[in-house]
This record gives sequence, structure tokens and C-alpha cells, in this order.
Amino acid sequence: MSGNTAEGQVGSAAFWSYAGAFAERGLRFAVFVVIARFVLPEEFGIVVLAGLILSLFQDFSQIGMNEALVRRKDVDSLTFDSVFWFLIAISGVATLIYLTGVMLFVDRENQALLWIVLLSLAPALPISSLGSVHHAHLLRDLGFKELTLRIVGASLASGVIAILLALAGWGIWALVAKSLLQALFQTALLWFFCDWRPSLRFSYEKLRPLMPDSLRLLGSGALTQFNQKGFDFAAGLLLSAAALGILRVAGQTILLLIELTIGPMTMAAFAILSRYPDDPVVGRRTFALLTKSTALLVYPSFFGLAAIADLLLPWVFGEQWGQASAFVQLLALLALPVHLQLLLMAAFFAAGRTDRMLHWQIALSGATALGIAIGTPFGLWGLAIATVAHFYILLPLGLWWMQRDTYFQIGELFRSIWPSFLCAGLMAIAVLGVKPAISGKLGTPLELAVLVAIGVALFGAAALLIAPDLLRAGLDGARRKFRPA
Repeated sequence: MSGNTAEGQVGSAAFWSYAGAFAERGLRFAVFVVIARFVLPEEFGIVVLAGLILSLFQDFSQIGMNEALVRRKDVDSLTFDSVFWFLIAISGVATLIYLTGVMLFVDRENQALLWIVLLSLAPALPISSLGSVHHAHLLRDLGFKELTLRIVGASLASGVIAILLALAGWGIWALVAKSLLQALFQTALLWFFCDWRPSLRFSYEKLRPLMPDSLRLLGSGALTQFNQKGFDFAAGLLLSAAALGILRVAGQTILLLIELTIGPMTMAAFAILSRYPDDPVVGRRTFALLTKSTALLVYPSFFGLAAIADLLLPWVFGEQWGQASAFVQLLALLALPVHLQLLLMAAFFAAGRTDRMLHWQIALSGATALGIAIGTPFGLWGLAIATVAHFYILLPLGLWWMQRDTYFQIGELFRSIWPSFLCAGLMAIAVLGVKPAISGKLGTPLELAVLVAIGVALFGAAALLIAPDLLRAGLDGARRKFRPA
């Protein structure tokens, strides 16, 4: 494929991926905010712990088959059918293990809320599995528009219902309802947008070629779960539910930025870069575009949040969550390592080095376990500091692997990142300098609006100087999407 084709794919993928992410994550965060204002940190932490446990089983029930289907070049209809029924069977086993575990290991008398929440969330496992192959089908066809409409539709419907339930006094049960409804609506919309339908046939011979990639991706996914949520588990199980609630509010604020700025284009990168395994020139050019696109959003968002977190968190979540603002400022330091990690995973995936994805997750799991062991005795602050530190410690290893095992280059990667990083840092310093001058004079909402406007203006002006071609291409792509037919 030509470079122009790659640019068109990146532009289309970027538009629809980010449109879906902003809508879905925005609605989800709105529900999160509304409910958090009505509950105490301890109650909230219990529900978060239940969600963490469920997510482990959800990843297991997929066993990496979705990604393996996307990665494989030639897939016929019998392969899709076989994967569909295989995942249905696996989800049934996962649901049975999940329910058995709840009955055996959760004390119904002393942990009544956790017990009933875990049982209530169980239907999400089989429901989600019904749409996995449809999702892979759309992703293989670069159907980002359909995937976006599915995400937005499901999030809008489940989010509105959850907010109404929260306002009606349902509290944490509004979160439970949203999880179940979103799984149901997303699966229904996947079937609506994807024309493929499973047939009653199965072939193990069609599954077998997918198994090596699938098992590696399953292992990588399991380790990713531990790496992403190990510190949350440690807070909930080793400290307290209230500690988990505070860490989760801070973490969800950071996660919102990650999902809005990094996540969408990472999904696009996996699909697009895998098309150029033997074309380093187009592959590197595409990778640079993806890196620049995400950097223009990642660093100003993270640094700007750190500058205003002490005003923003109490105003958004309520005064009971005010102490979470300091943790948000600390976790904002994750901008660089998390951005680089997701780019590294896309590079390994595109180069066919799914083994390196597994190796990275193994190394990160070791660092996570060490961080938990060292940080937990020092309480919540110890865990938060360890969360940031363990990413930075491993970055040199991941970059070395990328340089050695793929056609992507470290120098090209950092040349795509540093301008946005530098301008975002200068923007944050300027916002911190302005903040004392207006503190207490305008009221929190207006102060935040002024600070955000100043930050956006400063970074926007700098970005026009740094990457005018990229910004112009993004604006042109947006105009084409909205132009009447």
C-alpha cells in the first residue's frame, strides 16, 4: 500500500476512534462522577473490587482469540464460526468458575455487599462473549465508524439509565446496572452493524493455527490485568476499601485521559500497522503519524490536569474525595511511560512479535509485584509512588527490544514525542504561575474555565508551530467526515 493510503487510513481511524472514545469514556466518566458524589469511599471501594474481579474473568473468557483473528491475514467463514462457538464454551466455563469462586471464597455474612454485587455482575460474562467475533470482524475490515456507533449507542443508553437510577437513590447499584446494560447493548449493536452470522459448524483444524498467537495474547492479557490492577487489588485487600476508593477515583481520572488520548489510536495502530509487516518505509511513516497524533493530546492533557487537580477533583467528585487530588498529580507522571508502553505494544504486534508483548508483561509483572511488596508497608502513598516508579524502571528494556526486534527506531519515536512534551510542560508551568493570581477571586468553576482556556490557547499556539501539517490534516479529515454527501 502507498503512503497516501496509509495516511488516509490513519486519518479515518483517528477520527472514528477518537469520536467513539470521547463519547463512550465521557459518558462513563459522567456516570462515575454522579455516583461517586452519592457514596462514601468505603462503599465505592467494595464495588470497585467486585468490578476488578469480574474483569479478570472477562479477559480469561476471550483467551486472546479476538486479537488473534485481527492479526491473521487470511481467515475464512469456517474459522469465524469455530472461534465463535469456542468462545461461547469458554465463557460458560469462566462463568461457572466465577460463580463457584464467589460462593466458596466470599463471606456472605461479613462481606454481604461484595457477595451480592459479584453475583449481580455475573451475566456480563456470557453476554459479552456473544459479540467478540463480530468485533474482530469489524476491526479486520477497519470498520471504525460502526465500532464507534456501537460504543456511543451502548454508552448513551446505559449511561442515561444509570444516571437516572443514581438520581433516584440507587447509589452504587446504578454502577452495577450500567455494567450489565452496557454489555447487553454493545453486543446487540455489534450484531446489528456486522452482517456476519455464525453457522452451526465447528472445526478444530481451523482453530489450531490461531492458538499460538491466542495463548500468547491470553498470557499477555492476564499479565496486563495484573499490571494494570495489581496496585488496586493491593489497596483493597491489604489496606482498606476506603483506600481503594480513593486510589480508584484518582486512577479513573488518569485512566479517562489515557483512554481518550492513547487508547483509541492504539486500537487503530494494531489494525493498521499489521498491514505493513514487510514495508518498513510505510510502516515507520504510519507509526510516526500515530505517535505524533497521540502526543498532541497526551502530554497537554496530563500536564494540564496535574496543574489544576487541586481545584478540579473536589469540585467534580465532592469534598469527600478532595484528598484524591494529590494522587492525581502524582499519577500524572505516568504520561510518558504509559504512552511509550502502548506504542511499544503496537510496534511488537505489527512486527508479529507477540512473544515480545508477553515478555514485556512478564517483566512488568515482576516490577509490579516488587512495587506492591515495597510500597504497601508505606500505605497508599507508597503504592501510588510504586505505581509510577515501576513503569520508568522498565522503559529502557522495552525500547531496546523495539530497536532490536522491529523496524521501528527509538530516535524516530522520540522525535515524534519531544515537541509536544516540551510545549505541554511549558504550558503547565504557565498555568501554575497564573493560578495564584486568580485563586479565590472568581469561584471554582470560573477559575477552572480560565485556567483551561489559558492552557489550551498556549498549547494550541505552540502546536501550530510544532506540527502544522499534522493539525491541518486532522482538520481536513474532520471536515470531510462532516461534509454533506
